[in-house]
Amino acid sequence: MRIVHFSDLHLGVFPPSFSNLPAKCILGAANYWLRRRRHFWAEMITRLAERLPALAPDLIICTGDLVNISIPEEFALAQKLLQPILDWAGERFLYVPGNHDAYVDDPRCREALEQTFFQLNSGRWQLSELPTTLQYDDIIFLLINGAQPASFWLSNGILSEAEQARIDALMQEPCRPNEICLAVCHFPVLAPSGNALGLGWLRGLDGSECIRKYMQQREIDALLCGHMHRPFTVINRSGAIQICPGSLTLNATFAMVDCVQGEPRLRYEYIKLK
Repeated sequence: MRIVHFSDLHLGVFPPSFSNLPAKCILGAANYWLRRRRHFWAEMITRLAERLPALAPDLIICTGDLVNISIPEEFALAQKLLQPILDWAGERFLYVPGNHDAYVDDPRCREALEQTFFQLNSGRWQLSELPTTLQYDDIIFLLINGAQPASFWLSNGILSEAEQARIDALMQEPCRPNEICLAVCHFPVLAPSGNALGLGWLRGLDGSECIRKYMQQREIDALLCGHMHRPFTVINRSGAIQICPGSLTLNATFAMVDCVQGEPRLRYEYIKLK
């Protein structure tokens, strides 16, 4: 199986109105339009779509941060720009949210995220159903949502006790011989340095030990993640791999992952669009 994995689009739309807009959205919009916007290039989404026929992936995975401040207009833009990829992939597209997709605790923003999640995943799940699994040939995908609204100064995520218990229950289900388990979550659980404590309380995933312990036991063979804008890989002592492709729109990078039956490790490479 071949997987194309990309992340962190950070698509922004100038708010049509600041009336009733949460203060964090106003600050986030100002930061984006005054500083960050010039560094992100949305045309990289089109360039990736153009490469798909030649790459011929079996599955395309996006690990979140589609948008900037999670207003409905940004999600509408994300779906529009992703449409060429969705047209090519159909049901072979998976998406889990990032912290910018759950930027604020606002009903309109939450509804936009939930609708986008449902549509991008071809109506297979509601966001509230995560964590969940998807069987694809001899691969089990464990889909995890750690994105929750946080204060302006934080970009962390949270796995509740109930979500951790759900992951434990899913990991106890029997697997077939030679089956591979790939976790999909926006947040890394290992820092680029390999630090087993992850990214810390400012940027990390609270409750990440629930994922890390299964990687240490090699019950999770790989974690496909995002959040960090430059590509990096961490391989722990068990041989489990954490793959972060960086930001597609900032660095023009994505990952190509090949799962070859009978091989103990995944093949992967980071590809830079030109």
